[in-house]
Amino acid sequence: MTNSNVIYQKIENALSGVSEWHEASGKIRNLDIDQDSIEAASIRAAFDYEFPHSEGVDSPFSAMMQTKDGRYPPEIKSIEEPILQIWVSMHEACSLPLVKSRFGDLIWVNKKSGDSYKFAQEAISAYVEMASAGEASIQSSDCLVRALDISLELGGKRTAEVLGRAESYAKHALDNSVQPGIAMRIIERICGLPKKYKAQRGALLRKAEALYSEDPFSVEHVRGLLISLKGNDEQQKQEIARSQVKSWISAADDAESSLVKATHLNRAYEWAQSHNLKIEQEEVRSRIQNLSGASGEMKEISVEFSLPGEDLEKFIGAFTKHDDAMICLRSFSLYCPVKKREEAEAEVNSLIAGSPLQSLVSTVVYNEDYLPIKYVNGGDDYFNYKIRSYEAQSINLWSTFSLLIIDRLLPRLGSTEETSEFFREAGVIDADISGRFSRGIELYREGLYDESLCVVVPRIEAAVRMLARELSVPIFNPPSGDKIGGYKGLGEIISLLKGRIPEEFRVYISSSLSDPLGVNLRNRLSHGILLKGTKSEAALSIHIACLLSSLQVAEAK
Repeated sequence: MTNSNVIYQKIENALSGVSEWHEASGKIRNLDIDQDSIEAASIRAAFDYEFPHSEGVDSPFSAMMQTKDGRYPPEIKSIEEPILQIWVSMHEACSLPLVKSRFGDLIWVNKKSGDSYKFAQEAISAYVEMASAGEASIQSSDCLVRALDISLELGGKRTAEVLGRAESYAKHALDNSVQPGIAMRIIERICGLPKKYKAQRGALLRKAEALYSEDPFSVEHVRGLLISLKGNDEQQKQEIARSQVKSWISAADDAESSLVKATHLNRAYEWAQSHNLKIEQEEVRSRIQNLSGASGEMKEISVEFSLPGEDLEKFIGAFTKHDDAMICLRSFSLYCPVKKREEAEAEVNSLIAGSPLQSLVSTVVYNEDYLPIKYVNGGDDYFNYKIRSYEAQSINLWSTFSLLIIDRLLPRLGSTEETSEFFREAGVIDADISGRFSRGIELYREGLYDESLCVVVPRIEAAVRMLARELSVPIFNPPSGDKIGGYKGLGEIISLLKGRIPEEFRVYISSSLSDPLGVNLRNRLSHGILLKGTKSEAALSIHIACLLSSLQVAEAK
């Protein structure tokens, strides 16, 4: 037996009984073999790829680590002989599904083997076998999802077969009430299959909806998928959305913490607003406003506003009590609804502690049209997503209070010349932009909120670019080779302002204007997604304009 075959045999023996890929590399490192040999190093690297991963050149795999100097393991498509041949030899020398699935899939993704389709077929079989062994788990779901994906990449030759296995597995997971993420990973992928495949999409989703009906977090994902299957049937979409609004309201009623109540009600409002449920919007808005009067013991009326011993009236009055309306407007401009990061992290950790399983379950983030925009895989990814979601919720609730403050200040504000002078007082905003901000306030005063929003938001972007220029932050990408030069996007410019302006201000502006997981006001307006601006959105834009007018460039530098 050659030295290579000895290594392959020892590795197969060591991996017998191992059920998870991430354990395999450690087992190999502990073997009494030449760890510096190309065989051992190549096989270890194969098991060091992270899986599953939804983005990147190696999808569904990703590097274990990546720095400015390179990455480990290397890109799969860059693998050449003799490493590729070692992978082929290991695949052929071992019968374990754990090995067959990993090496067959890697060789298929690499695509440099003349018969890579054969390895893809064997990877499908190995993934299905792994899913069939042992108890239901997230890894088993990942195996079936990947088997489905490979079958589609092969032209659908085995898709019906794998689909049947996946549906049976998802139904079994639902029947046995196991962890929600186990079934939902498969159901979500089934819902994304081309319609020519006769899948039990609706039946599985209805079963999941009934099972998770008491958990608004899990059932929200289910109903989002149900809505995505309804096409242009707006009436059915609204009925599904109305059920989810009721779930969040019920969860808010059951919550003891005012913070949690406000968080759930804000989510209910987002659903009602996204699906044009006017009656439900008014009901939820009323509930949010009534939170401030709960037994006189309201500690927090939202995910952001801490008001010990104070009610909503006193909070708003703090911005409007001065006799000089311009001083009130400046006080308004200096308020930032986004907390310092360490405070936000403490709040989010508290929320996660109240529902710890949520951080372990993968989920999908959808936009207003229920198109997926992000896969959240748990752990740090889930925590970072919840931070951005928390910041967006804080901003959305602040927009409601902004309109109440602005409504009180409007009768006392002076002429457009005076408000225009207010905006250019600090020296960052020029006369043209300040004049348009002032015009936005006048349109708001006239009840033309959509028009106000359309006037103010583009000038906010102009003001941000002007601020960046003053702070020597590049706003233009020069041409390079065949690449045409052009202005940097707003999101990139805001990210480059890190360290130049107060971080809470920067995060507030980013989430409000350009973060896809935030309020994203500028992008939704500019890309034709936001068809008509609301009063609260107009009020939010005016507040951001006021905030920008308060920045002192000399201090920032």
